Amino acid sequence: MQVLPAPTPDDPARSRASADDWLAAARNMMMVRGVDHGRILTLADKLDVWRSSFCWFWRDRAALLTALIDLWRQSNRQEILRQPIAPPVTSPRPC
Repeated sequence: MQVLPAPTPDDPARSRASADDWLAAARNMMMVRGVDHGRILTLADKLDVWRSSFCWFWRDRAALLTALIDLWRQSNRQEILRQPIAPPVTSPRPC
């Protein structure tokens, strides 16, 4: 069995992930497996990056979850605003 050298921090095989990449990975992981599986190390492995790159964008996992909730609120708000407003339903006779 051949022993491979330990990867270095500048290893090109470990590309850099953006904040959007981290959010997308967290969202996908949590939708499929639940909130408990959205751990930093698990997400880093999924993104094929060093887990320390997480710290460029967030202080901790709670900050990532807060950003994910903000993203969810914003995307849902935009969807609601795109919906046409239905006219009020009127009753044929007074109550």
